[in-house]
Amino acid sequence: MKNSYATQVATGAKLYHLFNICLYPENIIRHDGIQSRMITLFDTYMTSNSKEENQDEYDFAKASFDHSHTSWKNRSSDSKEDDEKLFSLIGDKSEATGRISAKELLALEDFAGDLCNAYIEYGAQYDAFTKFVRFLLRPGFPSKIRCDVIHRLRNVLHLLSLSSEENNVSSPGSDMFGLLETSLALDPVLGDGK
Repeated sequence: MKNSYATQVATGAKLYHLFNICLYPENIIRHDGIQSRMITLFDTYMTSNSKEENQDEYDFAKASFDHSHTSWKNRSSDSKEDDEKLFSLIGDKSEATGRISAKELLALEDFAGDLCNAYIEYGAQYDAFTKFVRFLLRPGFPSKIRCDVIHRLRNVLHLLSLSSEENNVSSPGSDMFGLLETSLALDPVLGDGK
């Protein structure tokens, strides 16, 4: 089992594909068997984090780009010149000039937007969905993505707490407290490493 295909896929890529389940119709997502397996897989992947700092977030962004329509349209040109043009459209060049390309950032932005739209439409009632959206608020993601997620969910941010956390959201040590404390970090990690 050591050399199986699954062991060769990066954890961040596994998480990206797991999160895609959220884009299926609600009649599939609401099934108890699907919900419990989504949470089990998520918890398993989160405990097997990559050794390198923020590697999961980088692999997630890369998988998003590889899976997106954007990647198929732009595969022929991966030059720095093209990245410069895309960064001029995005606005914040400093953030994505390191490990993540402009195209990966755009693909990640599209995916995060789709996930937020589905969360607002029907996903907020499911704990697995809430965990997935919260993952996008980790400091390892570009601040542009975190800010976009917060902006899109600005009217439903109170729904990002799980039922098990409702009584101790503000106490230090709770998952929600830690998430809120670290999600608004200003230094981009996937970018130039400042």
